[in-house]
Amino acid sequence: MEGTKALSADQSSRKRADSGSWRALAAQARRNANRVRDPNIKMTLLTIAERLERLALRARELERGARNAPVRA
Repeated sequence: MEGTKALSADQSSRKRADSGSWRALAAQARRNANRVRDPNIKMTLLTIAERLERLALRARELERGARNAPVRA
């Protein structure tokens, strides 16, 4: 896509595991939901925010697991 940078596989996997990024996106979706008047759009944005929070929880579990995992040589 024009105007966007492609992520390397390493950057992409790091982004997926970053719970803070998912929480920030959820907060952004909630802010946008508060700005719109259309109830269908508002509900869709709130649903997206809820799902992003679930992703954040899962990412946090993965982050904790990675910290507790034994180091392989």
